[in-house]
Amino acid sequence: MSQIFRQHLEKFIKVSDDQFNEIMGYFETRIVVKKENVLVKGKICKHHFFVLEGLLRKFYINEKEAEQTVEFAIETWWITDNIAYERRAKTQANDQYRLIGVI
Repeated sequence: MSQIFRQHLEKFIKVSDDQFNEIMGYFETRIVVKKENVLVKGKICKHHFFVLEGLLRKFYINEKEAEQTVEFAIETWWITDNIAYERRAKTQANDQYRLIGVI
């Protein structure tokens, strides 16, 4: 995990080993099963997700009770409900992992 994430960071900034180790203290790796919802509508949004491997899908349940996909995150992309995350508020979206990600 850390090598992929470090390469991603170093596209934007240069970090020393000590700095990177400190940054990693704010993250945890989480393996989830296919179609597991890691961000659930009505729950407080506490995480911003970085996809290491696989795909993450953000969707809403529309007025017809159907899933409406609004965003995908592929490997090395970030995704969350940004407004809910910034405000530490309840999310209106569901994020569903397809394979593996990090939070």
